[in-house]
Amino acid sequence: MSDFYYELTVSTQKEFEDILVAMSSSLTDDALEFGDGKTILRVEYEPKEFIENLKRFNNSLKNPIPLKFKLEKHKNIDWIKSYQDSIQPIEAGKFIFTHLGTSQRRGK
Repeated sequence: MSDFYYELTVSTQKEFEDILVAMSSSLTDDALEFGDGKTILRVEYEPKEFIENLKRFNNSLKNPIPLKFKLEKHKNIDWIKSYQDSIQPIEAGKFIFTHLGTSQRRGK
């Protein structure tokens, strides 16, 4: 796992959302999130090539659609460990319910 990941949000008007989905899906095998006139791509590499190809694809259309790009770099964390660390055990009598992987009995 790398230290950072990139989140690219490509936005358009709601009526062009299907075109944006089709263009984006044809340009990458990475997971994409769609909805509300946006396509979101989260990857560990800087997606310059994806942006350039999407712009080129859009400009090749007879009527290009309006696109807005927002690229952010985020610190990568272990999301599973972060979630597990946030879960507190529940005690019910002599039973303790906790997430998988925890084998503590809190002094009992």
